[in-house]
Amino acid sequence: MTTATSPSHLPIVFISTPTEADAPFVARLEGLLAGRFGTRRIGQAAWRDLERDGPCAELRRRIREEHQLGCMAVVVLIGADTWRLRRTDWEISAAIRIRDDEPHKALLGLLLPTHPDFGRPSYDLGRIPPRLYENVVATYARLADWTDDPELLAGLLEDAETRAVNELPVNTFPHFTQDFTGDRWRRLSPGA
Repeated sequence: MTTATSPSHLPIVFISTPTEADAPFVARLEGLLAGRFGTRRIGQAAWRDLERDGPCAELRRRIREEHQLGCMAVVVLIGADTWRLRRTDWEISAAIRIRDDEPHKALLGLLLPTHPDFGRPSYDLGRIPPRLYENVVATYARLADWTDDPELLAGLLEDAETRAVNELPVNTFPHFTQDFTGDRWRRLSPGA
């Protein structure tokens, strides 16, 4: 089941499913967006149902069609372990897939206070979800530190939406088939 808070006249933001440790930030984000944006996300029970239902491509299709349809943006809440999660990779991939019948979504990554690089002038690319990272480099996606300022948050979403209108997303990173392990991801060169 998709959890939604959305009066019909508001633009809708999809909140990517965080780790359990970072789950309290979802409610905080929903409160900060209230009145300006509706929100949608996939609950834990719905994730269990999705993961039982078949191949990865089918899951990404269902995420896009059942949960992200009509959303203007996807917000990825990035804690210390978010980069590891296949569900985060699938949610990002579904959002930025180029289709004739549904526009790709704006993409905003927010480094949470639980992320080791929160508040620093730079970040370790190996601890950012790789598909998000590729889109930040391509100037399609926006990456920023968490904020409790609703005006700044609205501005970040507006910037992400402008980028999505003016750029094309990059969706070339190999799809996760399972959660990553280790302390960071890295792209292996061919033959490595």
